[in-house]
Amino acid sequence: MTLSVVIGLMILGLRLGLRSFADYFFDCCRRLASLWFAPKLGRVHASWQEIQRYSWRDRRQLLKITLTSLFIWFLHLLQIWLFIVAFNTWTPFLANFALSPLVILAGLLPLTFAGVGTRDAALIWFYQPYFAAPTAAALGGLPLLGPYLGTLRKARWQSKPR
Repeated sequence: MTLSVVIGLMILGLRLGLRSFADYFFDCCRRLASLWFAPKLGRVHASWQEIQRYSWRDRRQLLKITLTSLFIWFLHLLQIWLFIVAFNTWTPFLANFALSPLVILAGLLPLTFAGVGTRDAALIWFYQPYFAAPTAAALGGLPLLGPYLGTLRKARWQSKPR
């Protein structure tokens, strides 16, 4: 798994840093793509070139954006780990940093509405060495808790006599 993540990061870094590699990458993808998908890939390639030109124009701004993005991602993974700790369970910090992105990625698969169920199953599967399935399912339901409580408050407020 680590090797695939490192290779993916290297490809992304090369695509961001070297225009010639990005052009080669998109040309290879276009050759492999179906006739239906190739025009869309051409538009993505044109947008990618525009982002590259814009990003590399001001290197200080690019560094700020990159560091801010990495910091926000770190905070997001820390938040997930703190949710786990709040459920009175334990996962090693680095293990959580490896597993959380996989769970998030699984939730992005277009299998269910908004990843509900897919994300929960990924939490149960990936975190099974660290905590039980009901805890993982509760952790997966946390994103839905806020809207649910808001709906309950609104319903209770509307049902009060005036």
